[in-house]
Amino acid sequence: TGATTTSYTIPSNGIGASYRVCLNATNTYGTGSKCSDPIGPIAAGAPANTARPTITGSALTGASLTITSAGTWSPTAASYTYQWQIAASATSGWSDVTGATTTSYTIPSNGIGASYRVCLNATNTYGTGSKCSDPIGPIT
Repeated sequence: TGATTTSYTIPSNGIGASYRVCLNATNTYGTGSKCSDPIGPIAAGAPANTARPTITGSALTGASLTITSAGTWSPTAASYTYQWQIAASATSGWSDVTGATTTSYTIPSNGIGASYRVCLNATNTYGTGSKCSDPIGPIT
């Protein structure tokens, strides 16, 4: 109640609620009302991944690997950080590549036989969620 302008900021205690807007119109013949479909419930919490990040690039030394999608997160992330990782096997033994924290990574000449992936941290007001892409490799 009391929200009578063209915009509304959902308060922190509005988590879990649904919202709609109603418009009242008046002319010389009377008053009419119409309400929108509701949106919600309003979600809160750290972003959770529902579709993993994706990367593209060739499995060759000197090739550039690039994030093509941050994936899907719910609730929505406000920002992302990136960390490229390397492993001798595409299934285990992952370790961070020092300084590789941007949306692309160039495979070095000593990367032959390794696999690479990127891990994203998605952050919003409520916290951080993490998810890694499928790997590319082994590098030739």
